[in-house]
Amino acid sequence: MVTSLTASQRQECQEFARPTSRDDFQIAIVCALPLEYDAISLLIDQVWDVKGDQHPFGRAPGDPNTYRNGRISSFNVVLVLLPNMGKGNEEEVLLGDVIISNILIQYDFGRQLSDRFLVRDSIEDSLGRPTQHIRSMLRLLEVESIRDDVEDDAAQYLQMLQKKHNGNPKQRKLGKYKYPGAHKDKLFDCSYEHKHHGPSSDCSLCAQGSTCERSMGLSCDDLHCDLSRLVHRERLAQMQISDQPIFPLRVFVGRMGSGDGVIRSAKHRQELAERGVIGVEMEGAGVWDQLPCIVIKGVCDYADSHKNKGWQDYAAATAASVAKAVLEHCATPMVTGRDASPYGSGSGHHAVVHGTVSGSNVVLGGIHSTGGSTNNVRIGNNWGRAASWEEI
Repeated sequence: MVTSLTASQRQECQEFARPTSRDDFQIAIVCALPLEYDAISLLIDQVWDVKGDQHPFGRAPGDPNTYRNGRISSFNVVLVLLPNMGKGNEEEVLLGDVIISNILIQYDFGRQLSDRFLVRDSIEDSLGRPTQHIRSMLRLLEVESIRDDVEDDAAQYLQMLQKKHNGNPKQRKLGKYKYPGAHKDKLFDCSYEHKHHGPSSDCSLCAQGSTCERSMGLSCDDLHCDLSRLVHRERLAQMQISDQPIFPLRVFVGRMGSGDGVIRSAKHRQELAERGVIGVEMEGAGVWDQLPCIVIKGVCDYADSHKNKGWQDYAAATAASVAKAVLEHCATPMVTGRDASPYGSGSGHHAVVHGTVSGSNVVLGGIHSTGGSTNNVRIGNNWGRAASWEEI
């Protein structure tokens, strides 16, 4: 009996040699949107870009586009994603997730009017626009399959980091980078302040509607904060039901604010969120206007009056893990020599700022601000500086 093979079965019977250079690619499929790139990526029969490849195809200096090289049928093809930024998503952001900047604004830069502070956050008022190469890296992170790979690898690196720390006989804090637990991830309603509550309180200041300084140093358990005022988040609820020992971190790309002051106000957090800010930090502005860079921060609190330092170590670890994964998946090496583009090249110096952030819920239009321990800035092949976080 003779049976006919399907197209996919015929291709599986053939062996295809990996191209030796970019000259071996005949077809380019240009995608303007990440969702288009996602769809066609699923139909690639064989991917030529392999993580850790000693001879990557790379891209020419001056080329801002994002590429994936592979084979469709018998043709070598290049998928091209143009470096125009799209809109962010509105998923729930939890403590320990990581935020990556696609633009940085100074949220405390503006004019004080009689009734309000007017933040200057137009394009003209923003800190320098990311270079095309940086925008290309960020564009990659909009592609679902690549973002999934970054998140998966970051989870592995996080476990490596935790294991390495716990295996150090000189370490002084066992479990320093351990996931604190979903039950400790608490986002309260914006109107519910962290202060002494109830008629049994002996604090006259809090009883009058203000907040005393003493309450700022107490935990929610100490103050008996009302858990019925917590905001329900479906993703967190699912984690609590499954009681997962490993936190499935997510990566979000969006507008980040930079300022000199610490935000401990849900009201001000939401005002910034209405301007599209999903993260607030205190160090990136100094690097952003000096070198092409991205800011990678782990969410450590929700920038409200209930914030505390309990998540800072873990958030610093998730940010470090994502920084490593981003470099491996999104930092395409430049190709020089005969394959070089005639359109010039950049300086080759980039900075990656990583650390921790505090935040809220993106679904609610929330914001995540940055705070934490130590922030390392990598500039080219040298350690530019180690900037200390301001204590929060």
